[in-house]
Amino acid sequence: MLEWLPPFKAELKCWGRQHADIAFGVQDILVSEALADAFRAEKLSGLEILDSVSIVKVVPKKMAGSAPKYFVGRIGWAEKAALDDKASGADYEGPWDCPECRVGYNLLRFKRIALEPNTWLGEDIFYPRRLGPAHPLVSERFKEFFERRQFRGVLFIPAEEFSVDYDPEEVE
Repeated sequence: MLEWLPPFKAELKCWGRQHADIAFGVQDILVSEALADAFRAEKLSGLEILDSVSIVKVVPKKMAGSAPKYFVGRIGWAEKAALDDKASGADYEGPWDCPECRVGYNLLRFKRIALEPNTWLGEDIFYPRRLGPAHPLVSERFKEFFERRQFRGVLFIPAEEFSVDYDPEEVE
């Protein structure tokens, strides 16, 4: 995927009546100024906060108040954290081409998210190897921080309860 470069411009598609503190994109996210400041103050890890974003359009326009100042947030790829295929109930189209980066055949489904023992280095928000930018993971510390500060825009699902089936017609 190509990296998003400045100048950063975005269109917000909103649900509800209030602006969120996190807005998800394809790979990078938008974080409100309040969330960015608090993230830095509490010395959380795994999110690089870049330049501010110019919001060019908000859909729908019925939002309460104006949009907060947003910044680009780049979630880091955990260097070591790797999906434990057996414990996650993962199913692939075939074997990996590379056991280190875990690329190759497509991931078809998984029943839960479990990481291989001793591979997670404690990042507070990160992408594990193999799951990619559709599934950022967060630490309990990040979840507690987000809820304590009453930020909006994220639904936390426990890893042991989160499953995805990208190819449901394949299942017998």
